[in-house]
Amino acid sequence: MATNLVNPPQQFTIPVTKGCDRAFTLNRKDTAGAAVDWNASLYMDILIDPNSPTRINATVATSAAEFRIESTTCDLVTNQTVWRIVMSQAGSPTLETPVALGKFKRFDG
Repeated sequence: MATNLVNPPQQFTIPVTKGCDRAFTLNRKDTAGAAVDWNASLYMDILIDPNSPTRINATVATSAAEFRIESTTCDLVTNQTVWRIVMSQAGSPTLETPVALGKFKRFDG
């Protein structure tokens, strides 16, 4: 079995409930646990329609990237809907790096 050259993105599950928004913050830290500035923009692509992902842009302030998914989008996802968070660093061309990925889990009661 081959060894990864770099670490893969972390995987997470995002719980959602019909009619409700979902907000969360992704904090960047170094290996010692100290906060590190993102110095980049971050966005989340939700693959409700794999041919046209729904993009959610984060509000980035130093080491915190805040995401807010409105209920109109949350209501469309299933337990099989995948998402990914990408860090986009300025440059020519820009450098896109996967940060996290996963699926949603419905808790509709």
